Amino acid sequence: MPPRGQVGRRIDSSLPPGRRALAEALVTLYQQLARPTTLKEVAVGLPADESTISRYLNGRRRPPQTFIDLLHNRASEDAGADRVAISLENLRKLHHEAERSRCPTCATLRRTIDTKDKQLRDLQAGLQASIASASLSRPAPLPVPRQQGDRQRSALEAVAAQQLAALVIRLQTRGEATEVAELLRDAPGVLTPTESAAALALLHDREQHALADALVSIYGRDRSLDEVLRFASALHETGLAADAGALLRAAVG
Repeated sequence: MPPRGQVGRRIDSSLPPGRRALAEALVTLYQQLARPTTLKEVAVGLPADESTISRYLNGRRRPPQTFIDLLHNRASEDAGADRVAISLENLRKLHHEAERSRCPTCATLRRTIDTKDKQLRDLQAGLQASIASASLSRPAPLPVPRQQGDRQRSALEAVAAQQLAALVIRLQTRGEATEVAELLRDAPGVLTPTESAAALALLHDREQHALADALVSIYGRDRSLDEVLRFASALHETGLAADAGALLRAAVG
């Protein structure tokens, strides 16, 4: 973990204003703590481990209010209530405003996926009802195709991948770099590894290689090892071995 003086240097310049302002305020409070010089020491007594705290301080994750209250309380005790850099009221205000800075397109993407999911379930139910009805006039029941579940899952994955690729490209075309960065950052939490791999393939197919590289880098840097390995496996299955290698390098780098 970085020493105290290095914390905050990696705040992403592409963060939305609200998220960035909160991260900067948290870094300032961290630097007002009297004794701890590493995030591991700071994590003692706070409701998060050092890795999570690091993401709070660089703006990649929005902390819960419990965390910001406890951090402010510790900074006030160490620096003095009259010398702490920001009041608790203003810190909570920044926290509230950062909530509105989250990716607005991810919710739309998830709603679209949910709608398609419902349509596919309705279609499946209709097919099963037709099969059941037909079986009444036949000597033996018609079997449900063994691959039906796989086909449904594949259809959902294709929809999710197409929606993500379309949204990213549309935002990129409009020059909305902040929204693009936020969408790519939040996409791994919305899509499955297989869906993310399909989206990556679509970005490459549409000559959006820089966006594809950014998604790989963010995934490797921000997600857990288990998620990274599952994404790497999905990339290999999709024929994107080079991206799988880049993903693993980003994860260990």
